[in-house]
Amino acid sequence: MMNKLLPFLSLGLFAVASAEFRTWTSASDSSKTFEAEFKSLDGDTVTVLRKNLRTLKFKLSILSESDQEWVQAENKKGQEVIGSSGMGASDFAETDFGKSLKKIQKLDGKKFKRSAIETVPKYFILYYSASW
Repeated sequence: MMNKLLPFLSLGLFAVASAEFRTWTSASDSSKTFEAEFKSLDGDTVTVLRKNLRTLKFKLSILSESDQEWVQAENKKGQEVIGSSGMGASDFAETDFGKSLKKIQKLDGKKFKRSAIETVPKYFILYYSASW
């Protein structure tokens, strides 16, 4: 049983280890902080991934001024990359590969739930296994 779980456990550890977590600070009280990885900015809603692998969405205005500037700069970088490829998240979702990703599910607590494509993925990990 452990041999079957090992690839999934190592993939999960790789995903967490490769994440770019940063410390976020509250605008109202600079002593309130948390660590998470920036995922996207949609209008004035920021999406981050916490270390416990839970997605958190909140208004940009609740972050400190320096964090707001950082988010704007990161979002601009992301838009430049997407613009240079000529493909946004909605365009990517309509490609054959994007359509196959619509079937992806994320682990939420103890259950799997469907996951939507929010941004064009920065990288892909392909895992293939065969038995003889």
